[in-house]
Amino acid sequence: RMAEEFIDKGYDQAVETLGSLIVAGRAGQKIDVLQHVRDSCAKLNVDLAALRCVHIAGTKGKGSTSSYTERILREAGYKTGLYTSPHLVDVRERFRVNGQVLSKERFS
Repeated sequence: RMAEEFIDKGYDQAVETLGSLIVAGRAGQKIDVLQHVRDSCAKLNVDLAALRCVHIAGTKGKGSTSSYTERILREAGYKTGLYTSPHLVDVRERFRVNGQVLSKERFS
């Protein structure tokens, strides 16, 4: 039971943190998004030049296009990660690794 409480507390904190980041981005704050991504990747030791990704943008159809693309790449043998927004029921729906929604433990 203690482990469950720890996971729930970590999960709740992760949801709160994610929510605060999203609200801050929509509250009219002027930030250099690209620089923010570069800084975050640097803190995580992620080499952007070596990162292989597909970024899908536009007005309509991003969710289905992203899902189709992810499935095609996964079926071709690639490891995949997919982020979509908004979620319908649970915030973890936004994050999928190899087609699977993140567990509460992994999300936290």
